[in-house]
Parts: sequence; C-alpha cells; structure tokens
Amino acid sequence: MKLQWLKDILGDSYTEEQDAKVCAALGERFVARTDFNDKVSKLKEAEAQVTQLNTAIKTRDTQLEELQKQIDTLTQQNKADKASYEKELASIRLTAAVDAELTAAGARNNVAVRAVLADFLKDAKIVDGKVSAKVGDETVTLAAKVDALKKDAATDFLFASAGKGGGKYEGWKP
Repeated sequence: MKLQWLKDILGDSYTEEQDAKVCAALGERFVARTDFNDKVSKLKEAEAQVTQLNTAIKTRDTQLEELQKQIDTLTQQNKADKASYEKELASIRLTAAVDAELTAAGARNNVAVRAVLADFLKDAKIVDGKVSAKVGDETVTLAAKVDALKKDAATDFLFASAGKGGGKYEGWKP
C-alpha cells in the first residue's frame, strides 16, 4: 500500500488493484516532487546566470561606449596636433628658405632684413623652391623684393654688396 491518502479518501471501496493502477497512472502523468524541486532549483540557477550575464553585457556596453568616446577624443586631438605640427613645420621651412635666400643675396643680418620684409613675409609661401608672396594681384618672389631693397639707398647697410664700399671694410690691417 503506497497511497495511504487514497485509501483514506475511498474508504472501504479501496483495493490493491486500484492502488497499483493509480501508482502507474501517476508515474506516467505526473512528476515526482524531488524531480520537480530539482528542476525548479536548476531554473532558479539559470535565471540567476541570465541576470548576471545581462549585467555583464550592460557593463561591457558601457565600457565600449567609453572607449569609443576616448577613441573619438584622441582622434580629434591627433588631428589637431597634426595640423599644428604641419603649420609649425611649414613655418620652419619658410624661415629656413627665407634665411637661405637672404644669405645668398648677401644680407649682413637676416633678422634685420626679415624685419624690413615683415609685411611681405606674412603671406609668403614656398613655390617651386622659391619664396614668393602675393602683392596686390601679382606674385612677387623674395629675390625680386631683395633686389628692390638693394637698390634703395636707405637699406644699403643691410647687404654686404650694397653701398659705396661694395661691402668691403677699410681700415687698419694687422
């Protein structure tokens, strides 16, 4: 007698044959309490894992968004730094080209000649290896501007070959 509760319900009409049939039917159509409890605990564990994984995914997504923002910031900073570098490099190249042309023209002091040519040099660019700038509607080279300065009597002191002495110093020789 496995099902005492059934005997209590049916009373005198209960038989062993009914007990066997009910046990067989219960075995086919119902799950044992221990099996049910095992399945429920496994389900709760799976739900807990899903919750953990969802939390991990949200954290990962947040980290990815932060990394993307950092990448965007660094990309913008890199572009700005590159532009600054390019501008500084162009300025250094222009200064070097101006100094080379002034030295070739016989300038005594490149800084002083650059100061006289400051208005011309502020918009100057290197074109085909020569320094040139727009003056009005035409493009003028630095060499042409220097030649004009050499011809001006007020700037004789700037160039070694200009002036009456031809750039030679006279005086006592040891």
